Amino acid sequence: MTEILTYSLKGGKKRSDDYFNEVEVFADEVNEVAEKLLGNWVEKYQKIIQKTNLENLRGKEAYAFELLTLGVLWPIYISDAEELGKISQKGLSWLTDLRQKFVQLKPIVDPIRGIWGSLVLFSSKNLSVSSDPLITQMDKLLNWMQASGEYKEEVKRLKGWQSFIKEMGEQKANEFLAQIIKLGEWFRNRSEEVLGKYTQNVDAYIEERQEDHRWMEDIVLVGRKQVEYHLNMVGMEILNREVKELFAATPKKVVYLPPCLRIKKDGCEAYETPFGEHCNACEPNCRIHQITKLGEKHDFEVFFLPDRLNSLNSEGDSDAKPKLGIVGVACPLMVVTGGWQTRDMNLPAMGLPLDHCGCHWHWDLDGGIVTDVNFGELLKIVGAQDEGGLKN
Repeated sequence: MTEILTYSLKGGKKRSDDYFNEVEVFADEVNEVAEKLLGNWVEKYQKIIQKTNLENLRGKEAYAFELLTLGVLWPIYISDAEELGKISQKGLSWLTDLRQKFVQLKPIVDPIRGIWGSLVLFSSKNLSVSSDPLITQMDKLLNWMQASGEYKEEVKRLKGWQSFIKEMGEQKANEFLAQIIKLGEWFRNRSEEVLGKYTQNVDAYIEERQEDHRWMEDIVLVGRKQVEYHLNMVGMEILNREVKELFAATPKKVVYLPPCLRIKKDGCEAYETPFGEHCNACEPNCRIHQITKLGEKHDFEVFFLPDRLNSLNSEGDSDAKPKLGIVGVACPLMVVTGGWQTRDMNLPAMGLPLDHCGCHWHWDLDGGIVTDVNFGELLKIVGAQDEGGLKN
């Protein structure tokens, strides 16, 4: 079967340096447009957060990104959300919660979620979008997102906005939601111009490979649209900026890498540690081995990314000064979620996207494609120097 990479940050070049420069500039543009469309509302929301002490107050750009997420996802999934029945919504949400609470049930729960989700999550044939967005439609959209199992962190943050919007009354709520959707529409068009060259194969992958995932629990993940890749690429940049100073101030840095970076599909000799699996230097050409050697040189540790981020103990004190700074390397569709999770754990985490995807769990069921990451960007994040240019 022909390999299809949904995205590649190299854009046909040897390295992905241009991507990181372009997404940084584009994030500035996104923040500027979001400020013009939603800035006053974000400030009001921040005041409520500060007054009620619901969470440690974050920057304006981070809250605006939450609204951008809503605006981007709305036209993609609102029709399916309006068709999703209450029984399916509650049942799928319950299964998702069950899987997260009891990891040992994954082999039982995932097939059920896959079959049920494939039957009901994409049942709408109506591709039109309402011109009069209502708060009741937002309720349905968040319910659909929760049921899908792919947007738990997004729903967690949008629930706060949902309560805020409901207090406005119907007319103001509709006006505000219309502005959010307008921002999402602008982003869809503009992100295609700026980042579309890195995600050219998303539609081809969905057309040729999504059917292979029917009845599987990741059918929503592999079917995510091109604009969702762009959303997460920009979101990663925005969230990184939010924690950059906290991360830099931590005395210890740890880089977590996904197993898809291994050159060996079988026979990897990594060994278990309390922080995750650690490379045993069995293959010099393996990216994980090479990054581990970089860590030894530049004073950061390297481990395999754990299955569950809550295994990284933050000592349970949200007010304590973080002692550990994390760099999480993963697909763009995963990194923003991880950034939100680790923030709630009081762990300043910087996200770094893989240059391309390829794991055998989702993107190449035939056995997997070895992935890659930009070494220079990694060293930049941890505060080290790219000495003479790294060839990766």
